[in-house]
Amino acid sequence: MGGRDVAGAILSIISSVISNFGINLQKRVHLQNDARSPANRIPYTKVTAWWLGQASVIFGAIGDFIALGLASQAVCTALGGATTLWANILIAKYWLKEDLTRWYVLSARAPAPRAV
Repeated sequence: MGGRDVAGAILSIISSVISNFGINLQKRVHLQNDARSPANRIPYTKVTAWWLGQASVIFGAIGDFIALGLASQAVCTALGGATTLWANILIAKYWLKEDLTRWYVLSARAPAPRAV
């Protein structure tokens, strides 16, 4: 594995985390808005945090695109996919305070070793 492959692999991992953070930030905005009374809800497109989440998703996608130019598709897909699974589990558990069941952990553990 050469220098370009390593750089692409690292960029793929970072991009996956950034993109996943963005999606979870948007979800958090939706959850906070849903907790308000219907009369006090605001359109999510008027919430700055939602747009920051959208920008993170776009920035992560651009990073993935650049990573594919540096490393092979097999490397980027495997590392990006495994990172996306674990990032989503950790962000949802510790930031969104969602329940983490054994099923989620087992379903994420199954493909991760085979992907890398």
